[in-house]
Amino acid sequence: MHNSKKREKILKLFSNGHLLTANQVVEKINDVDRATIYRNLSMFVELGILREVNVKKGVSSYELNKQGDHHQHFICNNCEKIVPINVDESLFKNFIPKGVKLEDFELNLKGKCEDCK
Repeated sequence: MHNSKKREKILKLFSNGHLLTANQVVEKINDVDRATIYRNLSMFVELGILREVNVKKGVSSYELNKQGDHHQHFICNNCEKIVPINVDESLFKNFIPKGVKLEDFELNLKGKCEDCK
C-alpha cells in the first residue's frame, strides 16, 4: 500500500480509538472526496488495518483493528451513546459448533447507559 497524505488523514481520525461511519469521516475531512474516502476505508478493512462493525442497523462503522483486541460495544437505546466493552473470547467456546474455527465475532449489547437509566 502506497502511503499518501489522504490515507494518513483518514487513519489519523481513528488513532484515538474512535468508531466512525463513512459519512462521519467525510464530514471531518472536507478536502478529500467521498469516493476516495469510501475506497480507502474498504482497502483498510481488506488489509486488516480497520475493522467494520455494525452498531446501527444498515450502517457500517469503522475502528482500528488492534491485534488481540476483542472489545465489543454497548449501545444506549435512548441517547445512542456507544461504550466499548471487553469480552473474553473463551466465553464463546461453549456456543461454537464442533469442527468450526472462530475467527472473529461481533457482539452488540443494547440497553440504557448510566446517564439515561
